Amino acid sequence: MQNAIDLDKVIPPSMLQRAAELVSKTKKPVTTGSQSVFGQLNLTIAKFYRITGNSTQHKGVTPDVEFPSVIPLDKYGEDTEPSAMPFDVIAKSAYTKVGDFSTVLPQLKKLHDQRMQTSPNYKFMLEDIADYKKKEAEKSVTLNEQKLKEQREADDKKLFEDNNLRRVAMGLAPLKKGQTRPRNEDLDFLKREAGQILTDYISLDSKFTNAVVPVTN
Repeated sequence: MQNAIDLDKVIPPSMLQRAAELVSKTKKPVTTGSQSVFGQLNLTIAKFYRITGNSTQHKGVTPDVEFPSVIPLDKYGEDTEPSAMPFDVIAKSAYTKVGDFSTVLPQLKKLHDQRMQTSPNYKFMLEDIADYKKKEAEKSVTLNEQKLKEQREADDKKLFEDNNLRRVAMGLAPLKKGQTRPRNEDLDFLKREAGQILTDYISLDSKFTNAVVPVTN
């Protein structure tokens, strides 16, 4: 849990005025997205702990059914910062576990894996991950204006075509060039699959349906 501290509001006015004068003399625009001179400090004031006593630092909450991540988790996120708070454990809460998903998870994962083998959207997601890694590995960029323009046009064309393929895979009509996507459309493939996993759970045999989420007293 963090508090955002606007340093402009806590630094003495005399220093703030002097800093503003120095900035104006350089004739360089403020690049922070605001008119803040000293910026912002994020101060950690508390930590989250699960009922088991485990903190969420570095580990978060491990999902029962995992999807590949488009963003490389080993390069981005709080746990990659040198000052990130460590994982720790405190005394657990007093709670009674009233169910267990261990018997149903293998079946849920099996059904999920079967869908992913033939899912166009899952294939598209894997392709996105591969493209991201390829672009991140690039160490140079052309400075030729014409080549940059051609590359930008090719990227825009590919993005438009890929988005239409995703739409068709989700049962939606492809868009024409220049056409705006309706605001009420939800193209979140991961959200839909999460809903399907929940539907699988509800539809399973009664021997599996005794599993419920643990609750606290």
